Amino acid sequence: MDPNATLSAMIESLDGGNFETAREYARNLADWLIGGGFPPTGCTLDETCQLCAKVITDTEAVTPADTCIGE
Repeated sequence: MDPNATLSAMIESLDGGNFETAREYARNLADWLIGGGFPPTGCTLDETCQLCAKVITDTEAVTPADTCIGE
């Protein structure tokens, strides 16, 4: 696992509105950290765990209909 690439892909997915994919990356990164992996460069373990938890929690509430409001 490359935590730097995973973090980048997670952020790109969020920016692109692909919340399911972002949540998948967050879960994969969290699993990596729980298994003893190292955090992305420039991030602490705590920061990365908090970010993953936030992405997982916040994106679970988003449905496809939520992303179409106003269109």
